[in-house]
Amino acid sequence: MPASEPDAKESDHGIDDLAPVDAIKALIAEAQAAAASESALLRACGIIVAASLKSMSIWGIAALFCAFVGLLAFAIGALIAVAAWTGPVPAMLIVPGALFLIATLGVLRVRGQLRVMRDAVEVLRQ
Repeated sequence: MPASEPDAKESDHGIDDLAPVDAIKALIAEAQAAAASESALLRACGIIVAASLKSMSIWGIAALFCAFVGLLAFAIGALIAVAAWTGPVPAMLIVPGALFLIATLGVLRVRGQLRVMRDAVEVLRQ
């Protein structure tokens, strides 16, 4: 039976002709290069995430400010409208009461979602 030639895939790397110590050194060098490449990729991803967080926080603050001004305008308009029907004192109780009720419902929904998220994280930790 004739001796078979090495497979083309194996000879491409050139590691077959090396001594075991040199092969291990080549493997360590490749692992270090791969680790450096992975580190550079993670660093680049971190820079992108940091820039995105900065942009999101700026736009988030602007959106919260606009929402606050809009809610203030809504509350003043509601006070004027309700005051025409009920008088100024009951309107001062009705409108803030309704706004606090909506805020309380929102806080309860957020707490429920926070509980669901915390449970999901606990499941993932196990």
